Amino acid sequence: MSKFERGMMSDSHFNELVDATKIRGINIISALYEYLVNGHRKIDAYKKHKVDVSHFAKRLASLKNMHEHAEILSKYYK
Repeated sequence: MSKFERGMMSDSHFNELVDATKIRGINIISALYEYLVNGHRKIDAYKKHKVDVSHFAKRLASLKNMHEHAEILSKYYK
C-alpha cells in the first residue's frame, strides 16, 4: 500500500480514497491532490485552490482515516 505522506501517493490510490469518502468539492479535492500526489506544501495547496485551512485539515484527516481502514481491511483480502 502506498504511503500517506506529502507527494508519496499515486494518482489511482488518491482517486480510490476520495471515491470512498463523502468529499466532493472540486477545490478541496484539487488541494488534497496537490499535497498528497504532487507533493506541494499544505499551505501552497489550500491557498492555490482557495480552501480554508481548517476545511483542508479536516478533509485530510478524513482521507488518512480511510487510508488506515483500507490498510487494515486489506489483510482480509489477500
